[in-house]
Order: sequence, then structure tokens, then C-alpha cells
Amino acid sequence: MAHLITPITIDGEARCCQPATRRTIAILTDAAKELSPNQWEIYRAAQDNSIKMGAVKFGVCCAKQIVITLEGEIETLNDSYDWIRVLHNGIEVFFHESTQTSEDPDDAVAVGPFAVTLELEDRPCGHIIEITGSTGDGKANNDVFWKASVAIS
Repeated sequence: MAHLITPITIDGEARCCQPATRRTIAILTDAAKELSPNQWEIYRAAQDNSIKMGAVKFGVCCAKQIVITLEGEIETLNDSYDWIRVLHNGIEVFFHESTQTSEDPDDAVAVGPFAVTLELEDRPCGHIIEITGSTGDGKANNDVFWKASVAIS
């Protein structure tokens, strides 16, 4: 494996790669939290009428491939839809918005897993990945969530 000598600049701050994870420390915003070294909960929403959002952003050292796996549970009674987005170096490479609806305020459905595979043969070092998600609205958020995990090789 090649080594990235120069730190990766994320949001104006230089960050070094961690050998064990082959990425920088993740920047977590809003409701996002780390579940394990390469797995995050983007958000988990309770039935409290508030919009939940979350994001994780990190740099990838030197790799040939990144596989991001996304799975969640979304509510179906709303005016706005639960969504998840993946950006690679600022360009959207995946977006999913649930449009399934029902009249039951307690209804929720599992979505995914979705595997987003990024081939990095042309430029193996210094990629920035950002995963964001939101409930879209504050209605019927009955323990709904999005989770993301990453495998870097």
C-alpha cells in the first residue's frame, strides 16, 4: 500500500490518515454517531416532531476501492421523504429518497442495504467521502434511522 505523505484537507483543516482504518478521523455533525471504527449511524429519530439530520465526512488515504453500505428504516407518513446521499470529492454518487407512503403514523419500512462501490484506480490517494441523511420532516419519526459502513481496500 502506498502512503499519503501530505495530510488531507477537510473543511480547511489538515487531517492525517489512521493506519488501522486507512482513512482520516471522521467528522460527525448533527445527529451522527460512530458505532464502530468503520460504521456510523447517520441519524436516529424519535417521535418528537423534530427533523433529524446527520453527516459523516472523512478522507481516504490510498486505496483501490471503497464500498459504502447503506441501510435504514424509514417512516411512511409524511409530507417530505427520508433520504440519504453520498458525495465523493464533492460530487453526488448516490442518492435515495423514500417515496413509499401509508396512512399509518406508526408504519416504518426497512430500506437497503445499498452498496455504493467507488473504483479509485485513476487516483488512489486523497479522496473525501461525505454521507448525509435526513428525515425530511418531523412527522411520525418512530425510531427511524440510516446507517453507513465503509470497506476500504
